[in-house]
Amino acid sequence: MGKRGVGFYWKLAFTNLKGNRRVYLPYLLSSVGIIMMFYSINALGQGIDQGALYGGTTVASMMGLGVFVIGLFAVLFLFYTNSFIIKRRKKELGLYNILGMEKRHIAHILFRETLLTAVCSLALGLGLGLLASQGLSALTLSMFSLRVDAFGLAFSPRAVVRTAGYFGLIFLLVMVFSSLQVS
Repeated sequence: MGKRGVGFYWKLAFTNLKGNRRVYLPYLLSSVGIIMMFYSINALGQGIDQGALYGGTTVASMMGLGVFVIGLFAVLFLFYTNSFIIKRRKKELGLYNILGMEKRHIAHILFRETLLTAVCSLALGLGLGLLASQGLSALTLSMFSLRVDAFGLAFSPRAVVRTAGYFGLIFLLVMVFSSLQVS
């Protein structure tokens, strides 16, 4: 496949996302919201100095439980929503097949659509999550009259890596699942 074919798939993926925006926009916005919550809770849990804060260990473990629950919800929600989107688009994908596209070409298009959705969701979700976690940290500090050293207001690279890795894996599995549904 030459450069021309690769550009065609990207153009078709953009066109499909734009044409199906009524379905993809809520999916994108909910993905951004879930990523934002996951990062915020993850960053807050890692920002707790368990020794300096009374009950810090309990708070950190509750934050860990929150991350687990949001992560589990994210997997279920993203798979269910993607399955709904694929079912809704089966006629469109079938038309591509009738017009001569092989299933592997349709899988290329779905891969690019999923990649675009994942990159947009992660970028927006992490950006908004960073803002939300800073706001939640400031709110927590003011509510409990805590010192900044007991509850950190710093950017958490570890939470970014965990969030990007976790959701990258989810979107990869969603892409594989979509390809299997098409075939």
